[in-house]
Amino acid sequence: MSHEWRTTSARPTPVVRPIVNSPLVNNTNTNARKVKEQVSTNNKLQKKVEQEVNKQITEDRDLEKRKKNIIIYRVPEVSAESAADRMDGDMAFVTELLDSVFQVKPEDQGIEKLFRLGQRDVSSNAPRPLLVGLKDIDVKEGIWSNLKNLKDSDIRFKGISVAHDLSPGQREEIKRLVEQAKRDHVSTSSDGAENYWFRVVGQGPRMRVIKIKKQNLSCLMLNARSLVNKTDLFQSTVFNYNPDIIGVTETWCNSAISILNSS
Repeated sequence: MSHEWRTTSARPTPVVRPIVNSPLVNNTNTNARKVKEQVSTNNKLQKKVEQEVNKQITEDRDLEKRKKNIIIYRVPEVSAESAADRMDGDMAFVTELLDSVFQVKPEDQGIEKLFRLGQRDVSSNAPRPLLVGLKDIDVKEGIWSNLKNLKDSDIRFKGISVAHDLSPGQREEIKRLVEQAKRDHVSTSSDGAENYWFRVVGQGPRMRVIKIKKQNLSCLMLNARSLVNKTDLFQSTVFNYNPDIIGVTETWCNSAISILNSS
């Protein structure tokens, strides 16, 4: 029985080295970096969207709170030391204003809150605006439908004006609308924008700007040095200039002298 022996030479163990500059590896790294950048961009975008959504929610809540409020301007302030007495004075004035001018009876007014806007300054003669919160939106709409009554109201309410309680966002939008209206006017008219008042009317999507031509007052000032012997000249001067306001000094007249015909 014979045996056959074969010898084989030992094979070396292969060494595995990373292929750093392989196109496949480079593409993989590039793609991974792009994915990370896209994820970062998406996260920033999502955060920005969330911020805008939260901002809109806050704005909507603020608008809802202000919806039934009104702001009354030039209401005289009671000069009392006690805050409670000053509030009682404001409440009495507002109650009478709503009743006498806007035909809202005290039992139907439903005033939920009432306070002055801004810090009290005893050295100032200018009254602070007065914010009034109403319980029912229908009461506010009734006030708005009767705003014209202010024109012929009692002397106590002369100079009073009423406005909506606008949010900062609404005020910015009104400012933008007015500025745009002024630019549009300048581009289409030779009459300067300073000769007009630009007023925003309506609310929400119905807001629009109207233009009101300013009516300038003409004044006539005369130093007569005796008006008794200048009646004809005075009347013809007034007729020619047709002023809104006439001022005459040194008339040398008294209650016993009647020099002007009522015509």
